[in-house]
Amino acid sequence: FTMLGCEALGYIKTKYANSSNFPDIEYIFVPASLALDSGSSLRKTMEITDDLYNAVWKDVGGKDAWTVWPMLLYPKSTGFVRLASTNPLKPPKIIANFLTEKIDVDVMAEALQTVVELSKTRAFQKFGSKLHDVPIPGCAQFPFGSLDYWGCSARYITTQLHHQCCTNKMGPSTDPGAVVDPSLRVYGVSGLRVIDTSVMPVITGGHTMATAYMIAEKGSDLIKEMWLSQRFFK
Repeated sequence: FTMLGCEALGYIKTKYANSSNFPDIEYIFVPASLALDSGSSLRKTMEITDDLYNAVWKDVGGKDAWTVWPMLLYPKSTGFVRLASTNPLKPPKIIANFLTEKIDVDVMAEALQTVVELSKTRAFQKFGSKLHDVPIPGCAQFPFGSLDYWGCSARYITTQLHHQCCTNKMGPSTDPGAVVDPSLRVYGVSGLRVIDTSVMPVITGGHTMATAYMIAEKGSDLIKEMWLSQRFFK
């Protein structure tokens, strides 16, 4: 049989969480490691170099493994999108700025350390789960397993989960950072709307797919309302 790429989700609240009621980390449980298929597939999606792979994961290639990917639910680091050229057909520059705010590194480090403690529980130990404790070469100056080490490793191996958003913020005309109005119309441009997750003022605490569906539904309703109000088909 074939297993899904994600087998379970979990949530924790680190000491840095802003709210006492909401988690700030999502755990994504994956029934594999970066050594999947002896490093021929998964690790390439994260652009892990051959040198780094051979130093850390090569020895566990082909072995049964499980991995937890911690995801920041409320990152403080923000990126931006800029035009790369006056040619409208040329892709824009996307500057992600991952982990530029230290608080994001601190949250991720605690989340990683908590995963290690989770692996020591009876539920995982009955399967003989063992931490692969080969340090990342660029972080060898820190004691393996320390918060400093996990923070360093997060900077070395971090990716995105396709939740890019919030670059065309919706807001009132008095907000200098707003790009679209409450009807998703671009300020200063006639006949143009933006209908995707870029209009979100802030990222939601979780995956953005349902939010994207909602924005699309609302956007289509706004367009239909405009045309029907003009009695176009009368």
